[in-house]
This record gives sequence, C-alpha cells and structure tokens, in this order.
Amino acid sequence: MNKRANIFVYIFLLVFMIGIMWTYVFDELFIVIDNKEFQFNNENIVNKIKDKWNLSISLVKSYNANGSWFVDNLSCPQDITMSWTTSSGSNINSTLNYQNWFIFCLWEYNNNDFKLFFDNNTSKIEKAYYLWNTINLENISSIYNWIEDFNDIDNTLITFRENSTLLWDWIDDNFNSDNYKVDSNWIDNYPWSYQDDDTFPRKNIIWSIGSFEKDENIFWSNSKTNTIINNNSNNNDFLNKKISEIEKWYINLYFSDNNDILYDIKIVEFDRVKYEAENTLLPINIFIQKDLNQHWWFLQKEESNLSFSEVLTWNMFEFDFKNKDYAIFISNNADSVLNFNLTVMDIEWKYAYINPIDDSKNSTIEVLSNHIIIYEDSYTWENILITWKK
Repeated sequence: MNKRANIFVYIFLLVFMIGIMWTYVFDELFIVIDNKEFQFNNENIVNKIKDKWNLSISLVKSYNANGSWFVDNLSCPQDITMSWTTSSGSNINSTLNYQNWFIFCLWEYNNNDFKLFFDNNTSKIEKAYYLWNTINLENISSIYNWIEDFNDIDNTLITFRENSTLLWDWIDDNFNSDNYKVDSNWIDNYPWSYQDDDTFPRKNIIWSIGSFEKDENIFWSNSKTNTIINNNSNNNDFLNKKISEIEKWYINLYFSDNNDILYDIKIVEFDRVKYEAENTLLPINIFIQKDLNQHWWFLQKEESNLSFSEVLTWNMFEFDFKNKDYAIFISNNADSVLNFNLTVMDIEWKYAYINPIDDSKNSTIEVLSNHIIIYEDSYTWENILITWKK
C-alpha cells in the first residue's frame, strides 16, 4: 500500500513537474519571440545611431580642418583719404571682410560701402569699389593712388599709403581659423558678425531618408540633448542661441530639389515630466500631414494642417524647446532617396545650436546620438553618448 501510494505521489509529482516544464518552455518561447522583435528594433536603433554619430563626427572634423588655422598676414589700410568736388575725408580706417568667396577691405562712407580688393595672389591691393563702380589702383613710391576717378557725381578719388596698413588685426586671413568656434582666434570676433563655418555641424542636422522608408526619426530634442548643448562652451556666443533658451523657435527644412518626391511629416510632442521621471515616451500632441512636396520652407500650422512657407508668417509652427520635448518623423513616399537639412531659428533670424555635440574639450569630441522607432503606435528609443578623439 505504501509502495502504491509512493508510486502515485511520484507519478503526480512527475506530471506536475512536466506541466511546470511545459509552462516554462512556452513562456520562454513567447519571451524569445518578443525578444526577437525587441532585438530587431534595437539593432535598427543602434545602426541608425551609429550612422548619425559617424556623420556628426565627420562633419565636426572636416569643418574644423578645411581652413589653414589662424594666419594673420593680410591687413587693411588705416589712414585713407578720400576727396570729392564738394567734400573730402581723411583718417578713414578699413577692416578685413569676407563675402562670396572674396576677401576685401571695407568701410562705410556717406552711407555707402567702399571696398578694396586684393590681387589674385592676395599680396597687394589693386582695385577699389564704390557706388557700383570699380577702378584700378596704382602704387607709386608706396602710395596707393587712383588711376581714374569714380563715376559718381562728386568725382570721388582715393589715396592711402602702403605702410598705413595694420599688420596685426587678429583676424584670420581666410575667415576660417578652425578653432571650433564662431570667432577668429578665441578672443576676437570677425567683423560685421561674420561666423566661422566651424559651427555648421552644431546648427544643422543633415540626413537622408531611403525610398519608401516610413517614420524616419530625423530630430529628437529632450533634456539629455539640451544638457550636451548647454555644456559646450563653444556655444556661448552672442551670434547664435541654444535651443533650450527661448520658447518660440521656427524650423526650416530644406529637402533635395526633386519635386516628384512626396513625403509625410509627423511632429510628436512628448510628456517631458514623464520622460525625465520614468524614462517613458508619452505622446501629448501629434501633428501629421501627408503627401507634401514643398522642399525649402519654414514649417507652419494652420488649424490642424501642416505646410511650409517661404517666409515667416503669422501661422508659423512655434516650437517651445525650452519647456517641451519634440520629435520629427518623415516618411518618404517615393522610389528615390530624400536628402534634407534641418535648421532652427527665432524671430530675430538667429540660428540655434540643435545638434548635441560638445567639441569644447581639449582632445575629444562628445556626441549624443539618439533615435526613435515607431512600431504599432509604440515607441522604442535610445540615447547613446559617444566620445571620439579630435
């Protein structure tokens, strides 16, 4: 009897254990399926983040190596005399300027620009410009003089001495000093609010969206990205602003010039408190517009419709990056790649630092790359901070 009871108990335990084992296997099977989907999304996110990081690093390094560092050999006259039939002026100073690939000396007189241009070797000044008229100059006994007068009603003339130039103006000669900043030499700004292109990678987001790719996350602003931007001391200039500083920003999107490409845009505003407290992306507002083909405009919103305008209007989509988190998604509806460039500006036409890059450290560059994948109305995301040598 005891043996039969023991056998019955043994069989019961065996069946119970088998039941537990099958339950365990089925649970594991479902877990494996879920993990495969999770793993697929995570692999996509990591790959996207890696691509974004590689592009950011490449842009930072290339834009900070496309000049010749700081060189101060050129200088501009500081004691110029101009004479007219009815008036004259002396002790006029000019400053080195750069525009449309030309380096020149500039000053303003009688509310008009006066320019001096260098020769092809940038070794001497050879031409003068005033009131849409350009004349040649000659250098006799170290004195620059006019060959002919300007074609204005006052018969304007110009004279200055060769040794009147300021040899050390502390302005980089090609306006590209490669110091990761807007200024010329870490102290002196360029004249007329000119900015070095070193800041381009931090103010522009460049990306491409493959054919028929849906809900590609091209931009995501959150507290983590704001921290990196705010910590970068190279962003502490008065010519630009940080994205977290003000409450009214406007987005400008420039797409590749192919008007046959239709695309959808989705703007998602997330609950910032929920994200910071629980690491959860909870959408508060979602704005969607389908089949757009405008390719270089400011984003605007009229009621629930999104569109683009060539100029700033009363219907601009106002982004409050100071208090809110946003993500932008683009769906490419064409069988060709859609390239774009995204910038952010305010009503004063000042651009914002929007790319979470910190290039202010001595020997390293930090980039916070992130990405969001939308899957069945849920969001999978990641922020990854990557450090690379300069």
